Amino acid sequence: MARFSLVPTEVIDQILKFVPRPDLASLCRDKKHQKLSIVPLLRTLFQRPELLSYVDEVHLHGAYFPDDLKRPLLDTATADIPPDEFINTINKTKVTYADLWVERLRSGNMDAFAGLLIANLANISYLDITHNFINDNDILSEVLLSKVFGQLPTFGHLKKIVYTKRLDRKVWERNEISLSTMSLFYLPAVTDITVRMSNPDIFEWPAEEPTLNYLTSLNIGWFVEPYMAQLFPCIPNLKSLSWSWIYHQSPNEDMEETILDFDKIVEILLNIKDSLETFVFSMKIGGDDYERVVDDMEFFGSFRGLREFKQLKSLSIPLVCLAGFGSEPIPLEQSTPAGLEVIHIRWEDLSGFGVEIGWYNGNLFDHVRPMIQPLVENSPKLHLLTAVGRTMELG
Repeated sequence: MARFSLVPTEVIDQILKFVPRPDLASLCRDKKHQKLSIVPLLRTLFQRPELLSYVDEVHLHGAYFPDDLKRPLLDTATADIPPDEFINTINKTKVTYADLWVERLRSGNMDAFAGLLIANLANISYLDITHNFINDNDILSEVLLSKVFGQLPTFGHLKKIVYTKRLDRKVWERNEISLSTMSLFYLPAVTDITVRMSNPDIFEWPAEEPTLNYLTSLNIGWFVEPYMAQLFPCIPNLKSLSWSWIYHQSPNEDMEETILDFDKIVEILLNIKDSLETFVFSMKIGGDDYERVVDDMEFFGSFRGLREFKQLKSLSIPLVCLAGFGSEPIPLEQSTPAGLEVIHIRWEDLSGFGVEIGWYNGNLFDHVRPMIQPLVENSPKLHLLTAVGRTMELG
C-alpha cells in the first residue's frame, strides 16, 4: 500500500473533505508544528467516558527530540481544542499541581496532554512510556505518582509497564527520574517491569519498602550495582532478569564507575538464586549519540558462581563474562549450571576501551569452537546454543 503522503494532493483533498474539521489537526501536513493527534482522542474519550474502559494498552513513543534546552511545544492555536472541557477535567482531580497542569496545557506542553490521558485510565494492562515523555518533574511524572499513591484512580489492572529514558546530555535535570521510576514498583498488580533510570545520590524508597512478591520479570538498565543489591531482596519471586550494565562517561553521573567486578554481580544475584530461570546480561560503554573515548575500563572477577543457580534455564551473556581476561580462557562449563536449556553467548569487543583479553588473538571462532564441546557435554538438557551470532549444532 502506498504511503498516504505519496498520494496526489487532489486525491488527498477529496479524502480529507469527509474528515470532521476538529480531527484534521491530527492529519496536518504542515511539518512546522507537532501533530495534535492526541486532542481528538481526548475529546472523544471525555465526551463518551464509557470508552475509557475499553483502552487496554497505551504506548507513548516518538522519534527522539534533540536534547535542546527547550522542549518543543504543541501548536494549540491551529487545533480545535476545547479548553474549558480539558481544564474542568483537570480541576476535578483536585491534585496540588492542577494550576501548573492547566498552565502547561494552555502553553502546548505535550506532557500535560499525555497526563490528561493517563490520569483518566484505570483499566489498562500495558503502559509503555519512552524518552520524550520522561523529563524529571513534568506533569506526566506527577500524574504517575498520583496514580500510584492514591491521589488519582490507581492502575488496578496494570500488568506490564515500560518506562525507559536515554541520557539527556544537554539538561542533566531531565535525567533525575528516580522518584517516578521507583514509584512504579508500588503498582499492585504489575508482574513485568522494564525501566532505564539514572542513579540518585542515595537509594531510598519513596514510601515504605514495597512487597514485590508479584513481580516475576524485570528488565533494568543504568542502575548501578550497589542499588541493585538493595532492590533484589524485595523481589523474591523474580524469574526473568535482563540487566544492562551501562557506563555513560557523563561528568554528572557520579555513581557510575569504570570498574566492573563480575564476582560482585554474582553476589548480588544470590538474592534471587532460588527463583531465577532466565538471565540476560549486557555491558554498554558510552552511547550511540556521541564518540566513545573511554580508555581506562577495568573488568575483573568471574561468573563462576552462576554454576550454583540450579533453577536457571536460559542464559544470554557476553563470552568474556564466562571466559575471563587471562592468557587462557576459563572453561565455560565452570560458570554455567548443568540444567541450562538455552544459552546465547555474545561477543563484546572491549579493545577500544583499554581492556585486554589475554586469550583473544583476533580470530574469534578459533577460540569459540574448542570452548563449546565441553559446555555441551556438561549441559544434558541443552537444546539451543548460539555462539557469537551462530546457532551451534548439538549432539
